[in-house]
Amino acid sequence: MEQVEQLLLTLGPYLNSRTARNQAMPANEKLLVALRFFASGHYYYSIGDCHGYSKSTVCRAIYRVTRLINSLLYQSTIKWPDSAQERRDIGRRFLYFKSQDVNRVVGMPLVCGSVNGTLVDFLASKKDEYQYVDRHRNHSLNCTAVSGPSCEFYFISAKWPGSVSDCRILRNSLLWHRSERDGWRPFPNAVILGDTIYLLWGAVGPAIVL
Repeated sequence: MEQVEQLLLTLGPYLNSRTARNQAMPANEKLLVALRFFASGHYYYSIGDCHGYSKSTVCRAIYRVTRLINSLLYQSTIKWPDSAQERRDIGRRFLYFKSQDVNRVVGMPLVCGSVNGTLVDFLASKKDEYQYVDRHRNHSLNCTAVSGPSCEFYFISAKWPGSVSDCRILRNSLLWHRSERDGWRPFPNAVILGDTIYLLWGAVGPAIVL
C-alpha cells in the first residue's frame, strides 16, 4: 500500500481530470485500475465491472497511467545505481548470495546482474501477426530483463515479438551497444549471468562479458 501511495504522489497530479463532468474517474481510481490490469491481465470489461466503470474508461485510464510510468519513472527507476560504491556492492551481494535451493553461497565473482527473457502472451493485431508467434505457437512479446540480487531491475526491453530469440534481443539492445561501443561497465570487469542461449564473448560458462 505504501508503494501505491508513493506512485499516487508522483503520478496523481498528471492523472487528475480537468473536469468533474460525467463523474470523471479520480486519479487514485485510475491508478488502481491500471495496477489491477498490470497484475491480472484481465479484460477491460471485467476490470470495469469490478470498479464500476465502462470498458472505454478503463482503457483510457490504463493508457494514461502506462504513458506516465514510461515518461516519468522508467529512466529513473530501471537502471544501475548512480553511485560507484553501490554498483560495486552489487558484485559483493551476488558473490555472497545464498541459494534457497541448496542453502549455500553461490560464490560467482564480478557479477553485475542476471539476464533472462520471458514470453508475455497478448492479442496480436492482424498486421505482421506471424512475427508474434512464439515457440509455443502463442502470440506474445519476448521481454528481456537484467536484474540484481534482490530482484531489482537494471534493464528491460519489452518491444520485440515472440518469434525473436533472447540472444538477438540482447545484442540489439542499448545496453549491448553501450558496452560494445563505449566500453561501459557498472564496475571493472563486470559480467552478466545468463543461460546457454546467450552467445559468449570472452567468457566460459553461462556468463556474458559486457
